[in-house]
Amino acid sequence: MRQTILRLLVSVSLFCGLGAAQAEGITYTFDATGSGSLGGVAFANAAFTITVTADTLSIVNCGGGVFSVDSLSADISISGFDTATILIPTRLFDNNSVSALGFSQASCTGGDYLDIRNDAFAAYNLATAIGPIFDPNPFAAQFQGVPTTAGTLTLTSAQDVTFNALTGCGGGGPIPQASSSFSSDPGLRGIISGVSYGVAE
Repeated sequence: MRQTILRLLVSVSLFCGLGAAQAEGITYTFDATGSGSLGGVAFANAAFTITVTADTLSIVNCGGGVFSVDSLSADISISGFDTATILIPTRLFDNNSVSALGFSQASCTGGDYLDIRNDAFAAYNLATAIGPIFDPNPFAAQFQGVPTTAGTLTLTSAQDVTFNALTGCGGGGPIPQASSSFSSDPGLRGIISGVSYGVAE
């Protein structure tokens, strides 16, 4: 957890150092365990962290209770591998109507990569600090064939995700604790092929 908070602070500090007029940087992280491959090399039950930076001024309302912000950068650090930068446009979204938050392809219609659910996401708009929020059973079935600086990335499974968001330039207060509840109903967790919690219905 200490390393996660340190990564958050460093990412936000770097963004704030850009001096973007009126911009407020926000950094989102997903800490989890998963299996898959990177650059043709397989990994199993490895710890990984996805770190996404964005500008809160870029948050848009996609309609239907879906908020979205395109990423300024998105990196993944997998145990045993060098940190890789994801090379295609990505975003964070929150779908209030189903209490889901996710990392996906960019724009309001981008396909999902990694989704988690929690009651706190029913009223979250991506603009504020939140976390840690834990979901033991995320949806990651569509996280396949993603180009990175270390080669193609595929996640075949993921579990035990902890999500955090840190915002504010020049420091910041404690990250508020959120509800630890989650949905265990597989019918609500994107088991069907082609699901996209990040698209308004």
